[in-house]
Amino acid sequence: MKTRTKFTRENKISILRELENGKSAAQVCRENGIHPSMLSKWNRILSGSGILNMTD
Repeated sequence: MKTRTKFTRENKISILRELENGKSAAQVCRENGIHPSMLSKWNRILSGSGILNMTD
């Protein structure tokens, strides 16, 4: 049985930045081994808190 991967906040932000840079959601999910609903959930939570709007 495969163990769950725990993503840090930095990992989640990095993955969501790939979406902002033009990659499709399907491609981002496939490359990172996550379900599309998880990507949507992270996007909703992190963009709602304003974290994604901050510049690096």
